[in-house]
Amino acid sequence: MVASNCDPLKWGKSSRFIGCDRRRGHAWKGYTDCVDRKPHNGPDGVNEVSGAQPPPEARDPEQVRRHESAAGLYSIYETVKRGMGEMGASRSFRTLLKVNQKQGFDCPSCAWPDPDGERKAAEFCENGAKAVASEATLARITPEFFAEHDIPALLKQSDVWLEQQGRLTQPVWRRSGSDRYEAISWDDAFALIAEELRALGSPNEASFYTSGRASNEAAFLYGLFARQFGTNNLPDCSNMCTSRAGSV
Repeated sequence: MVASNCDPLKWGKSSRFIGCDRRRGHAWKGYTDCVDRKPHNGPDGVNEVSGAQPPPEARDPEQVRRHESAAGLYSIYETVKRGMGEMGASRSFRTLLKVNQKQGFDCPSCAWPDPDGERKAAEFCENGAKAVASEATLARITPEFFAEHDIPALLKQSDVWLEQQGRLTQPVWRRSGSDRYEAISWDDAFALIAEELRALGSPNEASFYTSGRASNEAAFLYGLFARQFGTNNLPDCSNMCTSRAGSV
């Protein structure tokens, strides 16, 4: 995300806020734009924004048998099940063999260090495999999806449902006053971002938000771009998500 003159934690009137989650591009999740919504006091007395929190899941939590080991056959079963369901057989095999490999990519699930020397063919855990399957899913969100679902309708959906819809096929944006996202071309998206950045009085007026699910490689390049632009305003998901805890 690239933000300008916008504090997503204050939720004031609409401000310029550009971009989408580089991980999945879920444009309706997180701080995608400062929509004109009036804050109200929540149960803890803190100002809240209507629709900022996802609705409760329809199904109540249930207690299941606790597994006594962190690996084993059941872990292998879950890895294969999630990979096949999200990526298919061939894509799962090719993708998982690249996780945490020297000629592959770092797992987006955690920061567990990888061996400097020889590495195993399966250099990942069950949760890592699930995270990769979510990233490499074959499910796609096309422009037709946004024609059928406006923002108020998306705000009523759970995080699980939103995640299951898949990855964006192209950038999207919300016109001022509109209640839905529209697909635009990559050229138009970059032109819009460039126009906003050039309009700033100082590079430090921009804030480059990074997703916690972005790969190390993508986050490095994103940070390099921000510093080349002239600022080190790089709040990450931990800053944004936990800063409110220190202010309550």
